Amino acid sequence: MVLSDVLNVLKGSLESTGLFYTIYPIAEIKRTIEQGRPRTFPAAPKGQGQYINIELDSSGGMTYFRRNGSVNLRAARADDIPRIQITSCGKADDYYVMGYSFKQVCFIDKDKAGCIDGFEDDSLAYQIIAAVSDAEISINDVVSTSVTASQYETDRLKVLQGEYSNYSEINDLNYNYAYFSIDWDLQIIAKRTCLNPCEVNYN
Repeated sequence: MVLSDVLNVLKGSLESTGLFYTIYPIAEIKRTIEQGRPRTFPAAPKGQGQYINIELDSSGGMTYFRRNGSVNLRAARADDIPRIQITSCGKADDYYVMGYSFKQVCFIDKDKAGCIDGFEDDSLAYQIIAAVSDAEISINDVVSTSVTASQYETDRLKVLQGEYSNYSEINDLNYNYAYFSIDWDLQIIAKRTCLNPCEVNYN
């Protein structure tokens, strides 16, 4: 599937920064009932319906992407695709324009920011935005891919509220670590034959 290929390319770009010990290319908010109370938390798939709970600790930098809204989908128009692509790959209506919104959550040692002036979170966010935005994505049957950061949030309480329903109980968050999120808009123009969601490997 094109989306998993793109996310794995972005994972490689993030690995090259040296900021993270663990990178989950895709995660989602899971919901469970614990001690009679509903709880939500981020988790990453590991196959066969099993998930890894994403916990905040200080064993190293961690990041994950998760969907953040509906997927926009429409048939491509001729002006979406360069003429050379239409000539060599087929008609414009053989392609779809797919728009995804993602939230990337990051937990990184502030020492990696290169500054100690109160703007460590911003410095790390800029490094990540540069790495992801500059990723060279080349995938068969994909006409174009664009990844754009729309905003980032450095208020760790707001980030916690969006990821964990028991955020008020998380009292041991290491303040030597930056904890922030980045919102991404991803657009892919690809052949309809690349949309099969069963051909996915997140390992």
